[in-house]
Amino acid sequence: MSKPAFVNYPVKNLLLLYSALLIGVCTSVQAQNLRLGFKTGLSFTSFVGPDAADASSKPGFQAGLLANLRFNDLLSVQPEVQYSTKGAKIGRGNTISGSQSLKYLDVPVLVRANYHQFFAEAGPQLGILLSAAATNDLIIPATTANNKSLFNPLDVGYAIGAGVQAASGPFAGVRYNGGIRNIAKSGTTNNQLPEGRNSALQFYVGFLFGGE
Repeated sequence: MSKPAFVNYPVKNLLLLYSALLIGVCTSVQAQNLRLGFKTGLSFTSFVGPDAADASSKPGFQAGLLANLRFNDLLSVQPEVQYSTKGAKIGRGNTISGSQSLKYLDVPVLVRANYHQFFAEAGPQLGILLSAAATNDLIIPATTANNKSLFNPLDVGYAIGAGVQAASGPFAGVRYNGGIRNIAKSGTTNNQLPEGRNSALQFYVGFLFGGE
């Protein structure tokens, strides 16, 4: 089965399209409907895909800033910028032989549906790879811990989640972040890296300023 065309879309074009989306969102809402905030939380991340059977969950965290742009009482759009740690433990047979750590600057743009204090959210996400490091014998041969050059610099994915939001500002939620693009560059799979996509289950808390 062939991959969707957007999976291999040039990174420059993806960034331009995403920037246009952010600018359009930010200019379509009046300033009085804007609330700024921050969030942080824990993550459980792994790899999924045809060659990721030996990958298992690895703990991580995320933290960042956000803007909630309200159209009405039921609908808002929420762009975020957050630092996220991802990766997986890698096994050989029944033995964990190493782990792969990835650090991203993630930029999701989520549509948030609000009902009283509850919300559901979903939208696209881009991740800019900041660093990558392997431990133990994940790389064969294991010559260095830094293997950022083996990974695609841009991760393309989506986020979907739900939570609770108090009118005064505090909120909490759970979110699944899934990748739709192979994390490894073409030709670096097999013995060097698993062919797979990022997968992260995130639990977070945060605060929106400007509440009642």
